[in-house]
Amino acid sequence: MPANNMSVLFNNGNTININMNKVLKHVKSKQGIEAARRFENNSLLANYWDPKDEELKTRLAEDSLRRYIDRVFEKLDVYSRAAINAQIRVSVNAKIQDAKDKISHLGLKNLGEIANKIIESAMERDKHLDMVKIIHEEARRQGLTKLNSEQKAAVEMEYKQANAYNRKRMDYAEKRLNAVKENERILEESGPEAKAAFIYLYGEPYTGKESVEQD
Repeated sequence: MPANNMSVLFNNGNTININMNKVLKHVKSKQGIEAARRFENNSLLANYWDPKDEELKTRLAEDSLRRYIDRVFEKLDVYSRAAINAQIRVSVNAKIQDAKDKISHLGLKNLGEIANKIIESAMERDKHLDMVKIIHEEARRQGLTKLNSEQKAAVEMEYKQANAYNRKRMDYAEKRLNAVKENERILEESGPEAKAAFIYLYGEPYTGKESVEQD
């Protein structure tokens, strides 16, 4: 078999000889570079603090990559498209894994876990505030100009619960701020490579991430 050919076993059990020179040529083409850029950007939308979110966002990124390659390389056979897909995924995933390896041993605080607690507390607070609105709306439907004793007691209880969750939210927000400062300290002490790897994965010091880029 020529050196530039590779035998590939696909999931359907077929073994196909792929001309890797042609595959790599397509990977390095304008369309291939754009496919890799999209896949990398979509992969980096994952919250790498959270394995479940990482798994979900990775799957969405892979699905988007497959659709994009099928569209822009539609004239190629399915096996060549699959080989292009695999080359791009291997390359991008290796880059991401390299960044993760550079900071995995540093003992960084899990900012995503704390951020989830902030969001959960805010959502619970808002549920109780929504109940206050519902009680007032019900009173208006009943033609009342002010709340009766039962409704007042219910409103007071809902406000009490809302305030409790808001205090939790504020406590978690303070913990997150302290964790961000601690991470910044660790990264500064660990050198520019570690800091660059962190920024590549999470932003500086940490930013929310938006939806998957469409193919």
